[in-house]
Amino acid sequence: MKKKLTIVADCFVAIEISTGKLLSKTPRTIYLGKDRVSNLRYEHQLLQLRIQQFQQIISLIFLGRQMWRRYLQFSPLTKSIDRRER
Repeated sequence: MKKKLTIVADCFVAIEISTGKLLSKTPRTIYLGKDRVSNLRYEHQLLQLRIQQFQQIISLIFLGRQMWRRYLQFSPLTKSIDRRER
């Protein structure tokens, strides 16, 4: 019985040592993960800003295109050119 208890106690000591080694690295791992998440959030915000800027540029291009078409449609120059072609 004493040998069995010694074996069980040794197993528990080995488990405790392994667990201690594993858990001693846990805070560092958690902080690294937290830093990585913060970096990803920052990068995500930058990408969102770039997407928003790109959308604004595209909107300005389309607005300029529409204004150019309307200008050509109502321009006196275009009307005189159209009359000459007829």
